[in-house]
Amino acid sequence: MASVTLRPVSLNIEDPERPRRAKGELAHAVVDGPDGTHAVELSPVRAEALRLKLLHEESFWCSRQAGGCGGALVLAAGPIRVPYFRHHSGADCALAGDSARAARSYEHLHYQRALLAWLEAQGLSATTEHHLGPDGRADLHVIVHSRRHTIEVQLSPLGINEWRRRDEGYHRQVDHVTWLHGAGAETAAAAEQADRDHALHIRAGAGAGTAIEIGVVTNLTEVWSPLGECELRAEQFWTPHLEQALADLAAAREESAARAAEEAADEARREASRQAAARRRAADAKRETAARGAVPLASSDENDRYGTLPWWGEIHPELASWAPEQGWAWTDGLTEQGRAAARVVSYIVSRLYTSGPISMLLLPDETVGAEVVAALERAGFLRLYERRGVERWERT
Repeated sequence: MASVTLRPVSLNIEDPERPRRAKGELAHAVVDGPDGTHAVELSPVRAEALRLKLLHEESFWCSRQAGGCGGALVLAAGPIRVPYFRHHSGADCALAGDSARAARSYEHLHYQRALLAWLEAQGLSATTEHHLGPDGRADLHVIVHSRRHTIEVQLSPLGINEWRRRDEGYHRQVDHVTWLHGAGAETAAAAEQADRDHALHIRAGAGAGTAIEIGVVTNLTEVWSPLGECELRAEQFWTPHLEQALADLAAAREESAARAAEEAADEARREASRQAAARRRAADAKRETAARGAVPLASSDENDRYGTLPWWGEIHPELASWAPEQGWAWTDGLTEQGRAAARVVSYIVSRLYTSGPISMLLLPDETVGAEVVAALERAGFLRLYERRGVERWERT
């Protein structure tokens, strides 16, 4: 018999170029019996469909493994209509009248068998449709170094609440759950990504044959790897790009948080500058009034007091009774002047700002600023670091 290349099950069931078949006309079947898993998809080309028919001697079934009835199918490849499989008259099958559902079911079967082979290549033995009590059935159940894993391939639409219900149920039964989301499961994938910072996706590879790819999707990246380059480890379903994708996401968040803190500190400094300017204007107005002989000029200049210990005490009278969680024992090694400055600076760090340049903590009327900052660091109020040549601090 001449060699015939079988078309693998197509993994892009939403492809607009796929041939349109009428209700009840299926594109998929298995060739190894009612409980078979060797799935084929009909070519829209009549000659290829006829060759497939001859090769398998018209022996095609609606696979129970794909949710079908197990009944025999007829391959119809006439001169006008697109080739299709159909059930015999009177067949009672959930897939008979829903070709899209049948395509998803065979797609799911294809992925499941590919994942089984992938696990076996790693020396792992998995069971399919593993019963997890009232919490449902797992597509694949496998044990890795005494850790129980469930791998769930989700291709059909699934709402956020239902995804969370099933996910929580699986986690009650096993140690680790991996969801592999197909093109039709965008909502469930988005829910997992929101909860765990990333989601794993599954799709057909770009090349010919039955290659499968696994994608890592975060808010920043979408990176795909061939299934053969991935591993099922005791702690996770690992892909070559997983760690880097999560590291990039963490770095972006840290940078965003630092930028937000810096912007907040800048705004606080601008507000302080606005207040100082307002005080200067008030002082200028006083001097102008005094110059006209209306009132006596105050002996002290308001500008000279800005940011000093007395100024902070007036602006924040609660300082007199405030105490940090650490108490005041950490100030015992400081001079009396240092303890007074430490009370104010610890309040600034604990209650007002979360980060900024060290210069903002050096009060203008104190000569012990560096000692106070060092004491705050030892007591766990803040962390010192340098960025772009500027010494900075941030709240711990």
